[in-house]
Amino acid sequence: ISLHTAAPELPLVDIATTRVSAKDQDQDHTLHLAHRAGQLPGFAVRLAAGDGGHLDAEAISEMLGDDADARANVRSFRACVDGYRNGTHAAVVATCEDQVVGFATFTLNVEVDPLISCFQLDDYVDVDAHRKDGYADLEECVLNPIFSHKRAFMMTEAMRLL
Repeated sequence: ISLHTAAPELPLVDIATTRVSAKDQDQDHTLHLAHRAGQLPGFAVRLAAGDGGHLDAEAISEMLGDDADARANVRSFRACVDGYRNGTHAAVVATCEDQVVGFATFTLNVEVDPLISCFQLDDYVDVDAHRKDGYADLEECVLNPIFSHKRAFMMTEAMRLL
């Protein structure tokens, strides 16, 4: 669907990926793309841990291909799966119909005091009401573009699981 930038958004746009022309940023239309596979039921996010996490790493390797960046991402994912045992790292995988379609890796137990002072979080959140060890850094997030409209769901599920 191509919509004028001033047009009100349609409900259908929520399931689409929005693209602006890379050649002409001042264009008066945006393109909204949706793939029918992106609407399949069963999109889920789960923790990758233990031996199952290493099986997930094989599926991620297949999803990403075989270039240097992909191999580095898979190594990082495996390290996060291993780090879950000692509480330093975690990884989640997104699946649809039992196929891995994305992943995210995290460093756990991040020092939060610098974030509180830098971003003045205590103006927005009662930081004393939250555990000091309940924070994490998002290291990597990769999701098949067909499911890009599910990225926010993936992140909220990851936060719930961690």
